Amino acid sequence: MKKWIRTVGAGLFTALLVWQLSALPGLAASTGTVTASDVNIRQDASTSASIVGTATLGETYAVGESKQDSDGKTWYQITLADGQTGYIREDFITVEED
Repeated sequence: MKKWIRTVGAGLFTALLVWQLSALPGLAASTGTVTASDVNIRQDASTSASIVGTATLGETYAVGESKQDSDGKTWYQITLADGQTGYIREDFITVEED
């Protein structure tokens, strides 16, 4: 009986934690689809930042935070297959909330 209570309690705690975290701003899962060919992925939200990779038309990525550059353009942080992160400017990616 005690094992059953611990198991149910742990499950309820996990479900509550996930529900609470999903309600926080900026933590909703998003996916981005690249809308152009040979798009530079930058280390930071700037065209002068180092290039950390290249994205191709139709590729999809997990999207994290967004930042605005000095020109008011929005950049989206994406996670690459190797776990590294970088930024793509808004005119080269379409972002959808999951």
